[in-house]
Amino acid sequence: MPTVVDTLQWFSKIVDLLDHWQTLVAGLLALLGAWLTVRDLRRQIDQTHRLDDDRRLREERGAKSVLSLALSELADYAIDCIKLALPYAPAVGAAPPVPAGMQAPPIPVAILEPMQACAKFADRSVGADIAALLGLLQIEHSRLESLVARAGRRSPPEIWTVEAIGAVMDAAELHARCGDLFPYARGSKPDPNLTFQQQLQTALQLSGVIDVDHPQLADAVRGRVLL
Repeated sequence: MPTVVDTLQWFSKIVDLLDHWQTLVAGLLALLGAWLTVRDLRRQIDQTHRLDDDRRLREERGAKSVLSLALSELADYAIDCIKLALPYAPAVGAAPPVPAGMQAPPIPVAILEPMQACAKFADRSVGADIAALLGLLQIEHSRLESLVARAGRRSPPEIWTVEAIGAVMDAAELHARCGDLFPYARGSKPDPNLTFQQQLQTALQLSGVIDVDHPQLADAVRGRVLL
């Protein structure tokens, strides 16, 4: 049985050992504390990311739920613009007179908010496509308003054929870009075989144009390039 002296000696050795290795022990404890802190921070960051992803997904779904309707309204606007300019690019004969007070179709402003929301929460490529579509809408509408204003200042009021063809093609491209986004809005797969020129032709056909009846427009479709 160990004596008191033996116990004190043993205890003294333990103290000496701890004193000798205290720096190492302190360092290990510090590393352990740092690791635990980093682990907790990573868990908090991961949870924040998950919550943020869930929020963005819910907001994207909400925006997509009305995007299809917004695209339909914008496509209808494009058809209205084509029908406005189309009579002034006749395949044969003379163009009709420009009526007094002629105006470009108004932009359907109700589409802007859901489309901007989708551009904000969608992935980068879709957001870029929506931004490009809205930019094209502004350009197309501005050009059409300028065309109508110029026509009204002429005596007699008239729209030149080359102007009418340009306006028709601007609106047809707007319609085509709407078509590019419909698969995303509806959660379907795009048609990989559908070309830009076919989309332009679809817009013209919906407006009553048949290629063989409008050779100038057919040439314009073939020469139009998607930028």
